[in-house]
Amino acid sequence: MERMRATVRRFFPLAGLVCLMGASVALSDDTGPFSPLTFKSGVGFLEPNSLYSLNLRFRAQLGVFGATKGAEPASISGQVRRLRLRLFGHAATPSLLYTIQFSFSRADMDWDTTGFPNVIRDAVVVWKPSETFQLSFGQAKLPGNRQRVVSSGEMQFADRSIVNRAFNIDRDFGLQVNLSGALGVGETRGSARLAISNGEGRNTLNLDDGLAYTARFELLPLGAFKDNGDYFESDITHELNPRLSIGAGYSWNSESRRTGGQLGKEFGGGRTRSLGTAFADVVFKYRGFSLYAEAMHRHSQNPVVDAAAKLFVLNGFGALLQAGYFVSDRWEVVARVAGVRPAPEVEALADQQTQYTLGINRFLNGHRVKLQADLTWNEEVDRGANRSDRNWLGRFQLELGI
Repeated sequence: MERMRATVRRFFPLAGLVCLMGASVALSDDTGPFSPLTFKSGVGFLEPNSLYSLNLRFRAQLGVFGATKGAEPASISGQVRRLRLRLFGHAATPSLLYTIQFSFSRADMDWDTTGFPNVIRDAVVVWKPSETFQLSFGQAKLPGNRQRVVSSGEMQFADRSIVNRAFNIDRDFGLQVNLSGALGVGETRGSARLAISNGEGRNTLNLDDGLAYTARFELLPLGAFKDNGDYFESDITHELNPRLSIGAGYSWNSESRRTGGQLGKEFGGGRTRSLGTAFADVVFKYRGFSLYAEAMHRHSQNPVVDAAAKLFVLNGFGALLQAGYFVSDRWEVVARVAGVRPAPEVEALADQQTQYTLGINRFLNGHRVKLQADLTWNEEVDRGANRSDRNWLGRFQLELGI
């Protein structure tokens, strides 16, 4: 009897796996009138009456990063930079959508600023009764600078620029409205995105009296990009006609408790600051060539909260210019220059920084599966200590997702 029980325990997991595989094959059989399992956007499940749908997607970024100190090697490390799981679909009606996204790598969970594993990135419900109107409620990216709104899995380089790192407004919990459509002049299209949110970032308590107000406007004078190509970097669709998008916006965060508004360290002691962030960007694509430029500016009254603890709002200006060109169907060469200049009132606490980057990308399946490598010359000037540093930064990254 004991031998029989041991045999059952040994083969039960295998039998379960065989049954699961058989069920999957049965569900994916397209010969019948209804197939609840799809692979059009990740792995998808559809309820027989089409009232509910669920799609699952994942992606991982695996990288090796090195740096020098002057001309001498200083550090090299490998890490899982991002590991994401995304669930999305519709509920009750195709016009009621939802998105939930989780992050699982330490580098992707804001440990340094929150002190806890900040797993939830997005949890938002969207009502989209038409192609021109969209209303969102929950936690999601704010309509800020374009490079932050573009997914980290669809970047032209292994990471976003130092300008985005210094001034972006990231995610928040609140209400967003998106209006878009043709403007009646040739192929010209436009959009307006408005948001009212907590102003404290993702998964935090709103303990102050202030909110954040964000607006972004876009103009596409040459018509729509193929596959919404104005919101992924690199011209992987090889636009047959010139395409241009111009965007600008502003965000005002009232009485925030953090150095970057929705991001950064907390001031502590009930201290707050109000800050405004302005941003403008432009993207151009044509026959494998892409050009992207962005400028950002942040300002706050009395930005220094605690100089000794380096708690301050980074008042200042940043700009970047990057370009890429496909030398073949799957190989792209890229270049970027970016700079951040702190305002005089905080230049003793924040470094002036400039980076020059050259890179190459190999696309195996668009942005879903790709290899990226780049080399950066980094210059930093610390005016407070009257010191300057120059060094090389190297990055190699594998992107894998479905």
